[in-house]
Amino acid sequence: MKISACMIVKNEEENIRKCIESYKSFVSEIIVVDTGSTDCTVQLAKSLGAEVFHFEWVNDFAKAKNYALGKATGDWIIFLDADEYFDLEKSKNIPKIIKKLSRKKAKLIGCKMINIDKKSGEIVGTFLQTRIFKKEKSIYYTNSIHERLHSDEKDVKVVYLPQNELVIFHTGYSKELINEKAERNLIMLLDEKEKNPTDSTVDYFLSDTYISLGKYEECITHGNAYLKNRINMTGLNSKVYQNIITAMIKLKKIGGRLKYPYKRHWQSFQITRCFICF
Repeated sequence: MKISACMIVKNEEENIRKCIESYKSFVSEIIVVDTGSTDCTVQLAKSLGAEVFHFEWVNDFAKAKNYALGKATGDWIIFLDADEYFDLEKSKNIPKIIKKLSRKKAKLIGCKMINIDKKSGEIVGTFLQTRIFKKEKSIYYTNSIHERLHSDEKDVKVVYLPQNELVIFHTGYSKELINEKAERNLIMLLDEKEKNPTDSTVDYFLSDTYISLGKYEECITHGNAYLKNRINMTGLNSKVYQNIITAMIKLKKIGGRLKYPYKRHWQSFQITRCFICF
């Protein structure tokens, strides 16, 4: 069984070593797709054993990631961003985990991702992410921003591992970076919404971006639009309730005892959070 590690990068010289070293010992190849770095990212990637390809940035994360998948030759893929890394001890079990779950016909493997502030080490959020998957033409990335895996197979088997088996750490939303990323994401999300106005998942990410930017009315509007269409995004659903409630508090729309429909949001948040916790 051959495992390919993939990533797309731009100016990640501060992060790329920690990411690659969290899986380097057990992967067969490392595919790095650079989208225009002006620092030492490319040289560092090569020194760490990566094969580096160049991709002209077209404001589409999914296209860049699918390009990386096209360069991979493994049976299974690990796809981390440069500011993500596995727990070193737990990651050693990934080959065994893949073998075990592939015998059970699993094709997508997820685990908990912990967002931490790079400077303070403070945990700023957790959610589930799928970062290990079988290499098949039917599995690929969609959406230009907040890209996500899609399978053409109707009932593809997904397994989410408990935190004691595998965990990923993510530093990309540290406090000093979050506003800059939110401004960048907003432009791309609004463009995505214009191209795909019926895609309610974009409303989810717009709501999340607006809360980061302190635009609370917009956060509530897009959060409610997402909830109205009853989309299920495994590991993320509780966050939209949290965002709406936070925005309402900031706008002084709630305080003291919650009233309907705000109470409904809070109750749904509590219930959803229980289901996704390990």
